[in-house]
Amino acid sequence: MRKLIIGFILNLLVCAYSQANMGTMWFDRMSQAITQRDYQGTYIIRDANELFSYYLQHTNKNNNTIDRIVQLDEDGIEVISTPLAITQYIPHNSKYKSNHIIKASPFSIFNNLSSSQLAKSYTFKLMPKERICGYQAVVVQLISDKWRNRYKIWIDQHSALPLKVTVMDEYNTVIKEFRFVDLDIKQIGENIELPDNYPNKENHSIIKRTKITQSNNNFTAQDIPISPVTWKPDNFTLISSGQIKSSQEDYLNYTYSDGLNTFSILVSDSPVKQQNKNKESSTTIGATNILISNKDQKLISILGEVPIQTLKKIAHSVEFITP
Repeated sequence: MRKLIIGFILNLLVCAYSQANMGTMWFDRMSQAITQRDYQGTYIIRDANELFSYYLQHTNKNNNTIDRIVQLDEDGIEVISTPLAITQYIPHNSKYKSNHIIKASPFSIFNNLSSSQLAKSYTFKLMPKERICGYQAVVVQLISDKWRNRYKIWIDQHSALPLKVTVMDEYNTVIKEFRFVDLDIKQIGENIELPDNYPNKENHSIIKRTKITQSNNNFTAQDIPISPVTWKPDNFTLISSGQIKSSQEDYLNYTYSDGLNTFSILVSDSPVKQQNKNKESSTTIGATNILISNKDQKLISILGEVPIQTLKKIAHSVEFITP
């Protein structure tokens, strides 16, 4: 009887190990397929109670990837994303201001991201196959601790492209979803032809932003008003830092990421009003949590797609450098 129990336990361990290996294999195939394959289709983003739809064309010619994204609802904003820049074409009658950004394809967060980069923070679990958007999909779940969100990814078993992604909080409640509703996947070597003409200047505001290719972390102690936080979830690293200027005041920004989950700390030198000195407030916009607090008469805002309890613990760990 004892041998049977030991054999049963060993069999479970072998199955779990095999599932994890298959999960990482499919994740790595997907992260490469997102950039290497050509495809086009309509996808939706469900964030809290809001639903947005977009048309996406992705092409890879000579290792030069281009995304063309067209907003199907609202004002029809169009975006062209290349490795070096994002260009937005915003109709003059749009309700959106020039600082409104439609990012690249939501699946681009997985671009060239290997499972080995995430292995310290996430466990990969292979789930039963499902059918999504007319394609048979392998399902991979990324499970982690209570300090970060989890992911569930439906991957086409032939092209390895992601068909659907859900983001879940620490209670496994879905807080965000990306999903293709129709998808045309081209054969390897077959390219998508993008339009020759883009919206004109007469009817659109054209905004071009250069992508940041490296972090600006070369600060001296005098430049940084806070030391690295004394606590953060394991494997979060500082990926960028710098000054953000606005019409009202300037902020210093510090952004940390574990590869998938990201949070930013904004520090303002504006004096904190006396009645707000001991106040801490939080709000949630879709999948993004925002915490505002103050310390040593400085206003601290922390935001990111991580649980609110994570932001609270980070806020309490912020320490300022004494001149």
